[in-house]
Amino acid sequence: MTSRLSLFVIAAALLFTGCASAGAVESPSAPSEAQADDPEPPVVMTTEAATLDDALATADALASDLNNYEDQRAQTTNQLEEATSQALNALENAPSTEAVREATRAWREDWDAVREEVDLLATRYAEVAARTVGYFHHLDAQTANISNADLRAEEQERNDEIHESWRSTASEATHALRTLRANLKNGDDLYVTMLNASLRSGFDTHVERLRALGEETHAALESLESITSEGEALVGSLDEPSSDSSASDDAASSNE
Repeated sequence: MTSRLSLFVIAAALLFTGCASAGAVESPSAPSEAQADDPEPPVVMTTEAATLDDALATADALASDLNNYEDQRAQTTNQLEEATSQALNALENAPSTEAVREATRAWREDWDAVREEVDLLATRYAEVAARTVGYFHHLDAQTANISNADLRAEEQERNDEIHESWRSTASEATHALRTLRANLKNGDDLYVTMLNASLRSGFDTHVERLRALGEETHAALESLESITSEGEALVGSLDEPSSDSSASDDAASSNE
């Protein structure tokens, strides 16, 4: 027993001497051996910062895509309203076959412009749909890092709820886009019948068909607004602060 205790004391003394001599040659700012073997603090901090930046970048990108989508939806709606209102006005007040022919030419041009806007809207919607894949991936990945099982389950349930809500809205949007595509073909058919009418005596102005087409297409565009409202529920309000509110904020700051 005594010999073992002596060996232990000698080993401890040698270890102490080695550590002391190592400390004599190392820079005061160099990490100790214990610190070098425990890299957790800097690694955790770096990982959390990178994950946060990445997640926020994904949310910002989704907000940007949603804004672009809503701008395009508004532009498409305006283009549709302009095309149908001009055609209706021309046909309702057409005094002759030649006037119908002019209205038919204008409808062809305006409807082609609507088609281009719908194509852009479909592209913007595809960008939003693709972006949400990464968005929900970040939500689920972050939730999986929660150590408390009960809290993790609660968070995942919230994720699943908003994901299901988004899927439902996206399904409705897909149906609305199909309606728009079908209405583009209906507009093409209307052009042909208008053209035929302009070649016949006793022409039909097709006002009711044109009005119905405009209303149905407009309703589809309005239903697509649900993507914007659902997106706001995901990433927050997409509205820029108004100039009035900015001015009032500035005034309040100056008063303080």
